[in-house]
Amino acid sequence: MNIFQKITFFMYCVMAGAHSYAAQNGSIEDISLSSHRKAVSIPPSTAQDQEEYLHLQKQMILDEELQFWGVGLFKSQDIFGKGICTLTGSNWSHVGAVLMGKSGTCYSYESTGDPEQLLEKGILPQVQIQPFLDVVENYKGNVAKRQFIFKKDKPDPTTVKHYVLENLGKPYEKDLTHLIKAIHGMNTVEDNTSVFCSEEVARFMRALKIRNDNNSSENFVPRHFGDIISQPVFDGDCGGCLGEIEILKEIKEKNACCFGCCTLL
Repeated sequence: MNIFQKITFFMYCVMAGAHSYAAQNGSIEDISLSSHRKAVSIPPSTAQDQEEYLHLQKQMILDEELQFWGVGLFKSQDIFGKGICTLTGSNWSHVGAVLMGKSGTCYSYESTGDPEQLLEKGILPQVQIQPFLDVVENYKGNVAKRQFIFKKDKPDPTTVKHYVLENLGKPYEKDLTHLIKAIHGMNTVEDNTSVFCSEEVARFMRALKIRNDNNSSENFVPRHFGDIISQPVFDGDCGGCLGEIEILKEIKEKNACCFGCCTLL
């Protein structure tokens, strides 16, 4: 990694700090915060380093059967989040996949990061999975959920879980040019060595046969999952459309500092 890439990556590490998601056959409101926390005895957030962080995430879902429920949408209140919304023409600055476990626990699967984890524990921005309600509670911004309405078949839970386990720990996007090109839909190939948030959701949906289009996953931005004018349609074998946006948390807008809690694309 050259000097420019290191500086760019450090910028994104400092900017990182958002999260997302929801559930499958039930709704988020069906799960109380107290029972949700009991289900996760050792949350990944308690990890002291990168190795432990990855281990605790895998342990958390070890006995779970996971299903794709939909997406979580986030709007950061800081200058970076507002910039992302403006540049991408979106009401949202971050997106992640929402998974529901057979146990009734819902999870947030996303590519993101936390400045405190980076500086205090050396945990870099990456693809990760967290209890969804923890993510919602800790997020300093607006949060919504959007359930996916399957037209027929749902993805195989084994495929869902395998994909998650295979991709946990994948680095957040290191190449600034990919992010810039995504805004204009100019990425022509897919580089999966590092991923930004909306790219990873799009990749995940393709792997689950929800998507069956020729567009590069690197051209997806939060707008593609948070369009309120129409219901985004996906035509894969397990295709369907995203339903209504339901607001879970709304924060009164205020002047936020640059390093408050920025969400990555």
